Amino acid sequence: YKKSPYFIPAVVEYARSLHEKGMREEAEQQLHKAASLSGPKHQVLYCLGGMSLERGNHERARQYYLQALAEARVDKKLVLMGPHLKKNILSSLSDVEMVKSKSPSNDKKTKHRYYQKAIGYLLEAHNEDPSDSFLLYNIAKLYLITGNKTEAVKYFEEFIEKRDNDIYRQTAEKLLKKIRSSAMLLS
Repeated sequence: YKKSPYFIPAVVEYARSLHEKGMREEAEQQLHKAASLSGPKHQVLYCLGGMSLERGNHERARQYYLQALAEARVDKKLVLMGPHLKKNILSSLSDVEMVKSKSPSNDKKTKHRYYQKAIGYLLEAHNEDPSDSFLLYNIAKLYLITGNKTEAVKYFEEFIEKRDNDIYRQTAEKLLKKIRSSAMLLS
């Protein structure tokens, strides 16, 4: 950072290290400084979104993440890290929708709308990075929460097919078995 204080990735990494040490205000100041520098801002915006989400400012986090996604999509230099970064931004947008769904003032219809938005972001994230099988698990769970068992089964099956045997695969297999047994009881 001392060698390159005007290089956005250096400032972002410095801000991340400050944040990890609990120096949130200083980290945010560094990120705002980086936002004024010339160059792609997607990493800066992504970090600011995370800080806003951490503070409970969901709408501001959403705005930062949407800006970060727009910047990442037009940055032609993001050849290697692009899909991974876009996937992370989209997953974070899904997280925002999930947090918003948990508000006690939401009725079932509003919660369902938030879940659908979260699913949409995760589906986009999976399109960006199809190698991330854990996205399939999260998509399946959200479909299950919304009551769409057909889609839940589809994504659980795809997840199980791609995943080594671990706790998540075992959980997915149990949920799949439960869905299938409840479907048999209904028919």
